[in-house]
Amino acid sequence: MNLNEFKVIITKLFNRELLEEFQDDYGFTNESNICISKIGYCTNLSIDTIEKAAENKVDLMITHHDAWDFIYGLREQCIKKLKEILVIFLYMVL
Repeated sequence: MNLNEFKVIITKLFNRELLEEFQDDYGFTNESNICISKIGYCTNLSIDTIEKAAENKVDLMITHHDAWDFIYGLREQCIKKLKEILVIFLYMVL
């Protein structure tokens, strides 16, 4: 499946109104048109979890939390690493 197909599924599961209500707690980072065949999940995004995703050939990483901004530079480092290994990232605090 591609990212657009996955987004349709997410919208059906959580309905558009809920996603819009919590728009600051839900989002994609590093979107691409790669084929999603393997999905990984973790609670918190970190460099370690991204590297684990790469080791396991994950195409889409889903987490409960986005990379934490209060740890200086973590979010920027994570986004850079995601782009390096071409993993799509979705966080959902819902």
